[in-house]
Amino acid sequence: MSARGSSSQLPKPFDPEPVAKYGTLDVTFDYDSQEQKLLVTVTAVTDIPTYSRTGGSSWQVHLVLLPIKKQRAKTSIQRGPCPVFTETFKFNHVESEMIGNYAVRFRLYSVRRMKKERIVGEKIFHLTKLNLQGKMSVPVILEPSYSLSSAVSWPLENLACLQFSPFFVVAMIALRIEADPFQLQAPCDPHILRFNMT
Repeated sequence: MSARGSSSQLPKPFDPEPVAKYGTLDVTFDYDSQEQKLLVTVTAVTDIPTYSRTGGSSWQVHLVLLPIKKQRAKTSIQRGPCPVFTETFKFNHVESEMIGNYAVRFRLYSVRRMKKERIVGEKIFHLTKLNLQGKMSVPVILEPSYSLSSAVSWPLENLACLQFSPFFVVAMIALRIEADPFQLQAPCDPHILRFNMT
C-alpha cells in the first residue's frame, strides 16, 4: 500500500474542547506612592460566557481592596457580549512600604431581572505586580469563583464514599452548581451516586 493510500485512512486528529471562559477584564492601575492612592480603571470585558451558560446579558464588575475589605466599588451595569465601562475608582491609604500585603479582588456579575446577581468569575490581583509609580495596563483573566465553602468543591465520588443520605448529596450538588454552573459540562456518572438508604 502506498504512503498516500495509508495516510488517507488515518483518523482525524483529536480537537479538545476549548477551555471555559469566565471573562477577561481590561484594567489599568495607576499608583501614586506619595499620595498613597491607587486608581483602578476598568475599561471593558471580553471572553464572556455565552447567554446559554450564564442566562444573562447584563454585566457589572465589583472591586474590593484586600485584606481590609472596607474600600469597595462597582461599575455601572452594561449590556452586550463585550461591555465597555471605562470607569475609574480610587483606593486610599495604600502604603508603598506595605504594597505586598494588598490585593484587589475583581468579580464579574451577571445581572438579571429583579436585581438578581450571579458571579461569573473572579480574580485576586496582588499589588506586588504593580509599578510603584506610574500606570500599568494588564488583562485580568477571571477564574471560577470559590467563594462558597470548600465542601462545595468536593468531588462527587467523595460524597458517595462518605455514605451521606441522598438528600444531603443532592444539596451538595446544588451548591456546586450555584458556585460554578459552567463546570457541569456532562451528566453525572450513575455509578458515582450510590446512596446509603439506611
